[in-house]
Amino acid sequence: MPIACVLAVVLLFGIGSCGGKGPAKAINLHNVDWANVTIPGSVCGAKDPIQLRKRKAVVSSSRWGSRLPRVTVSSGWNPVVYGDLDRDGKDEAALVVDCNNGGGTADGVLAYAQIVFTAGEKSPRPIGIITPRQHPPHELPTLLRVSIQPGAVVAHEAWYRPTDGTCCPSGRSTTVWRLRGGRLQEVNIFIVTRASLSLGGGG
Repeated sequence: MPIACVLAVVLLFGIGSCGGKGPAKAINLHNVDWANVTIPGSVCGAKDPIQLRKRKAVVSSSRWGSRLPRVTVSSGWNPVVYGDLDRDGKDEAALVVDCNNGGGTADGVLAYAQIVFTAGEKSPRPIGIITPRQHPPHELPTLLRVSIQPGAVVAHEAWYRPTDGTCCPSGRSTTVWRLRGGRLQEVNIFIVTRASLSLGGGG
């Protein structure tokens, strides 16, 4: 391309080359309306993305079979967690969600997850779904909270043993998820505290 063309475009339009565009500006995740955000359908076994409305949605799901073909999705009972995961000076965000039977009680929860988002041009873009790694059979779903650190999301799990009441899971474990190729992946770091070593019940 002739140099004269480049100079003319720079002078007239303030861009770096003929037809070129500057980098797109990402949104600020701190300004997102999380009560009405779109989340991945896979978090609750749905085929399509889930649009939350006032922190809830009801979707068709294949995860729990014919006994529960439709589930309720709830979010936001804990604050959104922020942190600079990719070290670019801008925060990523983690939104807690659950899949439940619509009964409105803790016993009706089917699964918990934390969805981690980065900032897209117009809306949050999911880069990973953090799910519990520790879940003894026939127990209530494992509770999950996260912290976002440079390069990693640390997931703190509280899981139920057979003698635990709904209020008070006594098992504790931690997993670390690393950002690799723009997606979160679990790494081989699994810390189990003394309180969770026995699965047989008892204090």
